[in-house]
Amino acid sequence: MTTFAAITAIALLNGCAAIERTTQREEARQLAWTGPGVGPCAFGGVTERADEHCMMISWGPEGVLHALNSKVRTGLPATADCADHVERVRTELARHANMKSERIYSCPLQSRARNECHVSVLVTLADGDRWVLDNGTVVSETVGLEGVATFDIFERQVEGAFWVGFPPSANDLAALEAGIKPGAATIAAFSR
Repeated sequence: MTTFAAITAIALLNGCAAIERTTQREEARQLAWTGPGVGPCAFGGVTERADEHCMMISWGPEGVLHALNSKVRTGLPATADCADHVERVRTELARHANMKSERIYSCPLQSRARNECHVSVLVTLADGDRWVLDNGTVVSETVGLEGVATFDIFERQVEGAFWVGFPPSANDLAALEAGIKPGAATIAAFSR
């Protein structure tokens, strides 16, 4: 019986090693692919790194944002909050020099009633396009796929009430209740 168990264990180890070598070869093949077309990336990457590369080949920078946010969201524990999500996303984005990230705060009406606000990640791409990555609280599946939406969609979702880089103060929230939308003033300042 022990001889049979030893032979089975050796066979399993050899099989696992062969699968690992195959995965490494396929990952290298996918990482080397730059197009045209999707080539070996047709069914996604075989590893997280290859999947992100394949998303870039298939969908451009937006694909990277979707892959990255999906990976972060599924990797967070159930007890994680929006701040945990933001920190993990910003850590992942740090290796992308062509993507600038900032915290973007919003206080949707339902959360303001509980004196709470929310934080997401505002990503500016090299071409100036802006995207928001969220844990799904503000950018729900009805608004954006995998918690990713264009800045314009996010701005409409939060009705123009957002703060870039800093959380709202008590005065900001009072102004918001008075009908003054901080996002519109921020956008006007950026466009000058």
